[in-house]
Amino acid sequence: MARTILGNITRIDRCFTNYKRNNLKELNDIYPALHAFIHYICGHPGCLQEELIEELYVDKTTVTHHLGRLEEKGYIERRVDENDARRRKVYPTQKALEAAPKLHQVYHDFLGALMDGLTEQEQDTVKALTDKLFENAAKLVRS
Repeated sequence: MARTILGNITRIDRCFTNYKRNNLKELNDIYPALHAFIHYICGHPGCLQEELIEELYVDKTTVTHHLGRLEEKGYIERRVDENDARRRKVYPTQKALEAAPKLHQVYHDFLGALMDGLTEQEQDTVKALTDKLFENAAKLVRS
């Protein structure tokens, strides 16, 4: 059963990646893995790089690489934290802020299609179960 659950989660994620690739052609200068970064940074301007590690469950090297790519493409800027020069805050640029509504719409549309045919109660159950699965996975990774 575990392989089926994990396999389905993986396949859903791959479908989502393909959906984003097909529906965000105007963001073709960046790959789909960066979309979550733009989404988070636009919702949390001035976040610390460390927050991205915790919120997106990626390692420090990946965050550094992805932020470098986003900065190079003009989606973000990094500034030294005024309270601690060793830390960097991340801000969206106008380019990212213009991309954010389209990203949000694509996320919303995919989720709507994913939940199509489910009753409100079933949708609530799916949400509760996936929240629990995530909590368990995060607990395992942190330990």
